Amino acid sequence: MRIAPRNNVERELFAELREICGSGTWEMHNGGTGQPGAILEHLLGIDTNNVDLPDFQRWEVKFHGGTAPITLFHKEGEPSGSVGRLVKEHGWLDRNGRLSFRHTIWGETNRGFKVVDQNNRIHVMHQSDSQVSWSHDAIVVTASTKLRNTVLVAGRVSRKQGKRHVTFKDVQLLADFRPSEFIAGLREGWIAIDFDAREQNPGSDGFRNHGTKFRVRHQDMPRLFERVEELI
Repeated sequence: MRIAPRNNVERELFAELREICGSGTWEMHNGGTGQPGAILEHLLGIDTNNVDLPDFQRWEVKFHGGTAPITLFHKEGEPSGSVGRLVKEHGWLDRNGRLSFRHTIWGETNRGFKVVDQNNRIHVMHQSDSQVSWSHDAIVVTASTKLRNTVLVAGRVSRKQGKRHVTFKDVQLLADFRPSEFIAGLREGWIAIDFDAREQNPGSDGFRNHGTKFRVRHQDMPRLFERVEELI
């Protein structure tokens, strides 16, 4: 079934995406990995956010450059303070001498961490102990609200005259998110849980948490939806 715009706002979004993908390149003013997505959101008039709502009415907009996994959403697990304990109990020193826990778990890792689906909860286990977990209901509600209909824009980053540029090339429309497939992806290891936290200062009690992310490789993204259509 064709994914057609429901109203004038959606027709405008699809038209703007076609125009952006046919309008050359845009200069990137910093080297951050999130800059291409930020440029795309700016061109579409979207306020950058990490809230659990779609970017553009019922459509979430995602960018990928073909290499780094796509961040689907952020969601902290239970119990409260579990990420801080991961830093203290399982972290390692970064180059500044701070305990750090920057770890991406695709099912299982060589540091002894494993994602387990048990008793309607997703657990990150270390050996036999649950370190942090999410109920199916909690992560399915977040994922379904944020991602139910998603625009996936592919692009290419290049360098011209010493400056980095991005070109937006292809657009997929992904409709009707599949919650059961999302849980299966965590269980089977093609969706990752990504931690990024560290001590504020060496030996301090405080820590800095950049957020726990759920991520997927771009080629697996369509598996999460009932309907997929090439817009461009």
